[in-house]
Amino acid sequence: MPSENNVAAFAEGCCGPDGDAVREALRLWRLARVEQRGILPGLRAPAPEYVRDARELLAALAAEYEKAGAPPLRVLQRRGGYTGPAGREVYALPLATAWRIVNRKRLPADVHQLDAFLTGCGVTGKTMTTWHHAWQHARAEPAAPRRGQTEDPAPPTIRPRIDKLLEALTPKDAEAGLLAALHTMVSGEAKRNGVAVPTGYELVYDPTYRAHIHLRRKPPPRRLRVIQRRPKPSPNLSTAPEEAVIVECKRA
Repeated sequence: MPSENNVAAFAEGCCGPDGDAVREALRLWRLARVEQRGILPGLRAPAPEYVRDARELLAALAAEYEKAGAPPLRVLQRRGGYTGPAGREVYALPLATAWRIVNRKRLPADVHQLDAFLTGCGVTGKTMTTWHHAWQHARAEPAAPRRGQTEDPAPPTIRPRIDKLLEALTPKDAEAGLLAALHTMVSGEAKRNGVAVPTGYELVYDPTYRAHIHLRRKPPPRRLRVIQRRPKPSPNLSTAPEEAVIVECKRA
């Protein structure tokens, strides 16, 4: 998928400085981007005039971002314009705020950030007033419970078996068990991240087992049975050296 700037330059190069041709090419590009990303249908965003709470407003703002072709956040920030006194202008929409809005984490902090976000998405004109009303309504109304969720969810509780186990333990034993569980959890995370210090067993056995997996051979035995026997006398020697010992390793 070419970038938005490349599409505009290609349309201008083919059709000349015709604004209608460039706008049509960009409109088709945005539709293709929506189809490519596939996020817009899953948002189920209402129109701004039907927004009831903050969650629906965040979905509606994310939908506008997707309809605009999901431009890079820096492009969105630049299109949103500047704010502040002359000579000390800053972007009206911080990058962190833009990321939170796009990912439906947090509403714009004020109307200026809302306007900057919508301007970056190509929303202009009288529609802005509708968005202002939706933003004010969403800030005043608490979020409605999701489907299947009660308005006052019960606080999480400990499982009955764990609760009984904790009651049976003394404070000292409970503390020791907690420390052991934390040690196991931290060491497991360290092993997964490759920063754990290997133990003796891992130094000896694990490398050989990994080599076996790589070579598709039978795993090496964990226990070896050692058989010692003296060699038979050589025809050229009358007797075998007493110190000569052959060590033969077999599977246990």
